[in-house]
Amino acid sequence: MRQFSYLCPDGSFDYDRYREVQIAANKAKINNQWVSQEAIEYLADYISSKIPQPGFGLCHGTRRGLEQAWFAHRLNCNVIGTEISDTATQFPSTIQWDFHDVKPEWLGNVDFIYSNSWDHSYDPVKLFNAWTSCLRPGGILVLEHNVASVMPNETDPLGLTLDEMVNLINEIGNGGYQVDEVLRDGPLTGLPGMQQPAVHVVVRRRGTVAQAAPRLGICTIMAGERLYLEEWLAFHQMQGVSSFHIYLDRSRADLQDDGTEAFLRGMSGKYGITVEHWTGGGASRQVAAFDAGAYAFAGHVDWAAFIDADEFLFHPDMTLTAWLAGLPSDVSAVGVQQTVFGSSGRLDRPSMPVTAAYELRATRSYPEHTWFKSIVRPDRVVRWENSHFTATNGRYVLGDGAEFEMSSEMGSATRIAESGLRLHHYIVKSREEWRAKKTRGAMSDGAEPGFVRFTDDYLHREEFINVVHDQTLSKLRPEIEAHMNRAMIKA
Repeated sequence: MRQFSYLCPDGSFDYDRYREVQIAANKAKINNQWVSQEAIEYLADYISSKIPQPGFGLCHGTRRGLEQAWFAHRLNCNVIGTEISDTATQFPSTIQWDFHDVKPEWLGNVDFIYSNSWDHSYDPVKLFNAWTSCLRPGGILVLEHNVASVMPNETDPLGLTLDEMVNLINEIGNGGYQVDEVLRDGPLTGLPGMQQPAVHVVVRRRGTVAQAAPRLGICTIMAGERLYLEEWLAFHQMQGVSSFHIYLDRSRADLQDDGTEAFLRGMSGKYGITVEHWTGGGASRQVAAFDAGAYAFAGHVDWAAFIDADEFLFHPDMTLTAWLAGLPSDVSAVGVQQTVFGSSGRLDRPSMPVTAAYELRATRSYPEHTWFKSIVRPDRVVRWENSHFTATNGRYVLGDGAEFEMSSEMGSATRIAESGLRLHHYIVKSREEWRAKKTRGAMSDGAEPGFVRFTDDYLHREEFINVVHDQTLSKLRPEIEAHMNRAMIKA
């Protein structure tokens, strides 16, 4: 093993210099692409042959983010990339991150990791231990090796021959992880004019083969949402949702079908959609529909989320199913608090997806952010108290995985979770869309005699919910639209 050293005058490790060199190299090579799409698809097929239904992957040192996009498309799962440079923010599904470090939510939750940038490490023992700690038991780490990986320099400070890499990994793995096999003669990879057959070292974390991610469904009741369904369904399937139980509200004669039913039935095979009419009236119809949905899901899915069609449920760093898989067995429900978005000053309905059109939201401390919607184990539901909270047999946690105290109102917590699962609630949208929403009315209308939720006074929120510019989901527009297009082609 050969290692270039970044040293301060006193002989200590100069991390600032390491980071400075890596960022400069990234920017100098930003238009270069080492690995080919053919090579990634070859690896994706290999991974899917070893791991049933992978749900979450990481690609380290991805520069322009193409690797994770190709993996995500081929495996139909969530994949994010890391890049130490601030250029990371320019590319979808890429975070600025030093790949020697580990996010807590990654630990034991990743199905596969890929990198051809391991030779940028200043400490291979730290690196390989960190990466394998993220894998599920039976999870796979794939490392591309090439002749350029042998001799180190300031930009690529780690040099290992193929044999040295295999021996080092098996030694430091100490039985916890080890090289499973070496894939030779893969598709050509490398810069134009320098391409050669790829060699990949496959490392496996000890344990049984990674289990399939938990089955996750969504239950909702809706009316007049046809314009938004392509995006809403595609987005949630990208997060790991495998089935949808959708009740169409037919409780009022004036709730005319806008094409929602025909669309849903046409897409049922692609998204696993069950459609039912809901004719029961009254202000409790959403609660009653949720009760029915929990009963319908019991025995068919492991978890079910009960949300509305203007809400988008996700975790910023992994699929929902990957996060849920890490919960203790005694947790029966998760309350995911909303983040409320405003109109972004729009008057007319935009032609782009909701998640791209509306980027202004309230601050984290906004009082309505204490309210949550629930993801539950449906076979443990006792009864729904309201559309936010259900009595269950087991523990209730917030989206950060920690327990909480309920406020005086069921479905509102006394604290706001700062990490973990998120629920973006596009509560107003443009003025044109607001008027249509106001006409349809709310599920809670009539909860008390004469009560109507969506009045013009409701818009006083606009002063507070167009404050923070949030591009968490808008930057995913290319991926969401690509998924939407694939779904329409296959339907």
